[in-house]
Amino acid sequence: MADLWESWTILKEEVKSCTIITTDPNELMLDIQDRMPVILSIEDERKGWTRINQLRN
Repeated sequence: MADLWESWTILKEEVKSCTIITTDPNELMLDIQDRMPVILSIEDERKGWTRINQLRN
């Protein structure tokens, strides 16, 4: 699943937040929901999403 997270310090307290990336529903979900989580393949995870952490360090 695709998500974004961040942590920062404000007034000496660590704040953590996250969000789930959503998209239009697929055919299976269309009748019950107007949005669904983005599901990443293992290849996508390895290519881009995990690279964000490498750039930060």
